[in-house]
Amino acid sequence: NNSGWGNNNSSWGSYGNNNQGWNNNSSWGVYNNQNNNKNNGPVTIQYEVPVEVIHAHENRYSMANGAINHTARVEERNGQFRYSVQFGPMQREFAGKTFIGNLYNLFIYDGSKYQAEQSSGNVWSWVMNGKYDKVKIAVWVDAMDEIAGKGQGGGEQDAILSFNWNAAREVGRVGGNN
Repeated sequence: NNSGWGNNNSSWGSYGNNNQGWNNNSSWGVYNNQNNNKNNGPVTIQYEVPVEVIHAHENRYSMANGAINHTARVEERNGQFRYSVQFGPMQREFAGKTFIGNLYNLFIYDGSKYQAEQSSGNVWSWVMNGKYDKVKIAVWVDAMDEIAGKGQGGGEQDAILSFNWNAAREVGRVGGNN
């Protein structure tokens, strides 16, 4: 990706010895033992944050909760936070038929509604100005469009991404004097 944020072009590569994490190839600056006393630009702090998908209008999990990787990656730099979440296929029973759906569009509500960036492995990323516990989203899932019978985006569903910052852990720092 060309946004200057971390490299999300892998399908959830491993981070260190933890095989459920992300890759550590950030375009914000790469750790280099030979240059660790030089200032390599702003420090990027990388976090793994537990995440759940909550129904937008009821106090329960959304059906998309079964499809999300429950560990989000968040990168902080200069007061900006790049959130990245990954979705797999989701299953829905409707009218006696089983539908397998894939998320193909994700929108963020942050003052206005805008589209998140998609990268390989169905990872969706967007930038916000802080550590948010709740982020309102809208999703387009192909199976929901089919059930709604209204064409592309016709089955749009709102939901809430709930980030548990109390259980977050810092997993890396790049740039600066690191």
